[in-house]
Amino acid sequence: MRHMVFLVVVLIAAQALAADIYRRPDRGEGVEFSDQPDPAAERVILSEPIVIPTPGEPAPASESSPARTARKLHPAAAYTQLQVLAPADEATVHANDGTVAVQVLIIPPLQLALGHTLSLSIDGTQQPSADGQTSFILTEVPPGTHQLQATVTASDGSQLLASPISQFYLRRHNIKPAKIPPGAKPQPAG
Repeated sequence: MRHMVFLVVVLIAAQALAADIYRRPDRGEGVEFSDQPDPAAERVILSEPIVIPTPGEPAPASESSPARTARKLHPAAAYTQLQVLAPADEATVHANDGTVAVQVLIIPPLQLALGHTLSLSIDGTQQPSADGQTSFILTEVPPGTHQLQATVTASDGSQLLASPISQFYLRRHNIKPAKIPPGAKPQPAG
């Protein structure tokens, strides 16, 4: 979670400096951000940050514009990105116990004060987030192909945003002992 907060701060600071930001898959299963263009990178378009006052706190004074008014009336429009980061789309996960760690990216952070919830579905089965956390630990996932999708839901139960469907493959190592013909003695290793 600390890394996610750091990433959001860096992205906002970079926007303030009017630098272009590029996103590309890294060598592992994550995403790498840079200010250097790369043939494998795509440019990230950042929108103006949305400020939501906490209860009992006055709203910040700012110039009113139709776009800002629309955002205040429709908080769902505030989310600019929702994506399953890990496991990466089409990645193969090796886990003998069927445990899979899932990381979701949501920009801006989940608006808990508005009653929004984040959930993850694996093969159509919903897994709710605990306190708006963006990481999930799935257990007892069987080997095979699985689909993941993150969703943000409003307090009334309506879906505000859904990520693209991401697919991963779970593999388990299967080590079988060598077959010894009947009547043969096993040979010592070495």
